[in-house]
Amino acid sequence: MLKSISSFGWWSAALVIVLTMLAGFGAQAQGPAPLFLTATRPAARTSNDDATVVRAREVDVQVPVLAAARAAGSSLDLNLFPDAAYTATLDRVDTSASGYVWVGHLVDVPLSTVSLAVEGTTV
Repeated sequence: MLKSISSFGWWSAALVIVLTMLAGFGAQAQGPAPLFLTATRPAARTSNDDATVVRAREVDVQVPVLAAARAAGSSLDLNLFPDAAYTATLDRVDTSASGYVWVGHLVDVPLSTVSLAVEGTTV
């Protein structure tokens, strides 16, 4: 009886280790969370009278995602449109009395700059 209990304990420990490793691999493959979500509120504009606007999308900015990306080496998924998504990498954070500016660049886009100013929950 003792032999079967210890075998069960060993298999349980092995299963937990394997599942933990698989969960870790899945989390690494996902990449950064998208910064923009499709807005759940009605569109602010009903017509586009500005001839300089090529296309637009109403979004909600996930401020917690932006706040979490303030650590060195962080990245953001800038999902602008279904066919236009970029990864931005943090270069620095400039702080002010009431907020901060996330400054980085687009991965694989030479001479690019990304600047996102945050004050409270407003971007």
